[in-house]
Amino acid sequence: MSLRNPDASAAPDEPASGADGAGGFPQDPSEFDSDPRISFSKLDNKFILETEDGQEFEYDSALKRWVQAVDDALLEQQRQAYKVEGVDESETTSSQLKKKRKKPGYDENGQKQKKPRVNTAVYVTSIPLNATLEEIQDVFCKCGVIAEEIDSGRPRIKMYMDDEGNFKGEALVVYFRPESVNLAIQMLDDSNLRLGESGPNGPMKVQVADFSFKSQQEVPTTISQRDKKKIVQRTQNKLADWDDDEPSALPETSSRWNKVVVLKHMFTLAEIDEDPAAILDIKEDIRDECSKLGEITNVVLYDKEPDGVVTVRFSDPEAAKQCVKVMGGRFFGGTQVVAYISDGSEKFKKTNEKRAALEDMAEGRDEEEDRLDEFGSWLENPGDSPALSRPDRSRPDHLLLPPPVSSSPNDTFDRCLALFFDPTSNYLSQFAFFEETPVTMREIVHLQTGQCGNQIGAAFWQTISGEHGLDGSGVYNGTSDLQLERMNVYFNEASGNKYVPRAVLVDLEPGTMDAVRAGPFGQLFRPDNFVFGQSGAGNNWAKGHYTEGAELVDQVVDVVRREAEGCDCLQGFQITHSLGGGTGAGMGTLLISKIREEFPDRMMATFSVVPSPKVSDTVVEPYNATLSVHQLVEHSDETFCIDNEALYDICMRTLKLSQPSYGDLNHLVSAVMSGVTTCLRFPGQLNSDLRKLAVNMVPFPRLHFFMVGFAPLTSRGAYSFRAVTVPELTQQMYDPKNMMAASDFRNGRYLTCSALFRGKVSMKEVEDQMRNVQSKNSSYFVEWIPNNVQTALCSIPPRGLKMSSTFVGNSTSIQELFKRVGDQFTAMFRRKAFLHWYTGEGMDEMEFTEAESNMNDLVSEYQQYQDASISEGEEEYAEEEVLEAEE
Repeated sequence: MSLRNPDASAAPDEPASGADGAGGFPQDPSEFDSDPRISFSKLDNKFILETEDGQEFEYDSALKRWVQAVDDALLEQQRQAYKVEGVDESETTSSQLKKKRKKPGYDENGQKQKKPRVNTAVYVTSIPLNATLEEIQDVFCKCGVIAEEIDSGRPRIKMYMDDEGNFKGEALVVYFRPESVNLAIQMLDDSNLRLGESGPNGPMKVQVADFSFKSQQEVPTTISQRDKKKIVQRTQNKLADWDDDEPSALPETSSRWNKVVVLKHMFTLAEIDEDPAAILDIKEDIRDECSKLGEITNVVLYDKEPDGVVTVRFSDPEAAKQCVKVMGGRFFGGTQVVAYISDGSEKFKKTNEKRAALEDMAEGRDEEEDRLDEFGSWLENPGDSPALSRPDRSRPDHLLLPPPVSSSPNDTFDRCLALFFDPTSNYLSQFAFFEETPVTMREIVHLQTGQCGNQIGAAFWQTISGEHGLDGSGVYNGTSDLQLERMNVYFNEASGNKYVPRAVLVDLEPGTMDAVRAGPFGQLFRPDNFVFGQSGAGNNWAKGHYTEGAELVDQVVDVVRREAEGCDCLQGFQITHSLGGGTGAGMGTLLISKIREEFPDRMMATFSVVPSPKVSDTVVEPYNATLSVHQLVEHSDETFCIDNEALYDICMRTLKLSQPSYGDLNHLVSAVMSGVTTCLRFPGQLNSDLRKLAVNMVPFPRLHFFMVGFAPLTSRGAYSFRAVTVPELTQQMYDPKNMMAASDFRNGRYLTCSALFRGKVSMKEVEDQMRNVQSKNSSYFVEWIPNNVQTALCSIPPRGLKMSSTFVGNSTSIQELFKRVGDQFTAMFRRKAFLHWYTGEGMDEMEFTEAESNMNDLVSEYQQYQDASISEGEEEYAEEEVLEAEE
């Protein structure tokens, strides 16, 4: 605190007149010697300035200004004037601490804190000894921007050499941001720098660099601020451009829309109102004309647009550009066509997509009416319709009447009546509504590919073998005829009262086959049906689909063909595989496409395990899963999605397993697979084969991905001793925690669903509970598909339970699963991370783009049907009734 004379007019701590001004006190110490008022006190080690009126000022070298000196006599005078009687002012008082606001970067004592060193480097070992700096940079730059040296601009990658100057296989890589360190460890640790070539000590080891000793060994160097700003600016510019390493290699527009061509003036609303059936003709004409330019994946007609808008989606962007050139300016129906590439911002109006389904239903009814008319004509005049005397047995819905033996209409009619009411005749069993006793067995050929597919496949065979009364060697020890009635759906009967699974086991390495053979049911399978390679796929989808798997696929197809030829009435194929690996995903989808070519009219069902980082740490799983979904959309009829993330959550949260193993996950999968296939293996009226399951569950061909659930859930080796009721089963069955897919149905709507109850259950109670649940959750079911909830009952319970329920749902919320995989795919593909592993096997980057686009389209389709309103459906049904009335 500074004191001043009360009579002084100057401000506190400042000279009286002209301070700091041109005529004031000198401020530069070099000028003090020339001023007679200034003297230097050796006692106080300060410069003293005395003014003409007797005031003294001291020069404060820290503040670099003159301050008024303290007058001790004046201080004592003021102390006496303000003294309080009875108070000893010489006594020390307790200090009162005043809380000060802590400045950022300073400690409690006001001292500047030293910033902790942020590590941005990784230490890499086991690099090939002949590797170059450019190779290391190309691999590690996919995880983040590598820092640069200030003087030379070269990447900060230090390759350690031995005494002779040879590379030791160790390097230090310094990144610009610390986040890149964890990403590099996650993506590159235990991987190879070069595809198929390991380092001197096996795969690379990537770890956080240790700089704890650096402060003791290195002398800090000073870097000019100009150089610092220059390198930071250069690195930030590179960071901004990092997403597109090669901008020229990427398409100019979004891969989702650069294949879509918008065509205007292709029709008029008057044409549609006059003849709604013209929609099909217009779309067919456009498809025929545009297919000359390239493959077309979709044609959409917007019948609410006065400009007559039609969009055509090509599989190749170049074909879309060519379509714009060819179609633009042409005349279609007397009107000039406008054509351009869509940018995704257009919002065209059309009626709901169910119009196509309604038209197909109308065509089907017309065919049915024509066939019945022909049948009636044949009854009256059998000689006029020779084609009906030899029915087409390839059509299951054709009426199998015996050939006419009389030309009299009355005799024929009497004979048909006798067939209807003859109890010994099996004529009525040919009709769809009499399904109690099937005429023939409908066999299924099962395939399991890859390590995951073989593990869950082995668990599935162990489960259903027990349900059908078979032991580990295939000998029947059951007690019920129901166990044998449909045994041939999955098993071939061999000599000695033994049954052999109709299964083909496939893998690209022998280890998995050996594990299956060594299992409790390893002797159950036919030895000739083990097909395996020696090299493995190494979690590379391209190896399984194009190279290693392609060399083995013909041998697998031969085994499948042999099994199919041994069937009396093959209904289809069932495949268990994983979408995240190399063999199950790559070779599994290759097998599906090959079998589809060989047996185009048979059903194809898959139990597909979707990967999750919680269970596996394979970094390329998003690539493999997206490429696989692209294939399943096109070649599968029914896909039961089994999500590893949901299985893991069930084990952790519901079953309270602290460390779930693959055996625990496979137990859950086998339980739900047993429930889904119950109506295929035991007598029932609902979903008695794969085709009827698809009819009940798939409203639109591409939307065939199902969520599955099971109740009650039990851990492996444990049984449920607490009695459960039908209301509890129904509640658990619809609970998202019991779903085998990590997507909440409350975020979408059910298109269709099916529930199967097993055990001694009252059908009336089941129907009442299902109606109750559906009424409470009506907002989660679409209104425009009637009777979209199916219920079935089987009296045979699973082993260890008195009753159970299995749920199969076609919900639009399944898009959450695809979005999760798609986001992971995009994060890697934008950086071209690990893409060389796939291109090295002959793949092209365009295949990745097409797979991503196809999965995005699938998500959009699910969202489209989720948002469809009941008013649109009612309008279409009304239009359909008007058409029928006019006809």
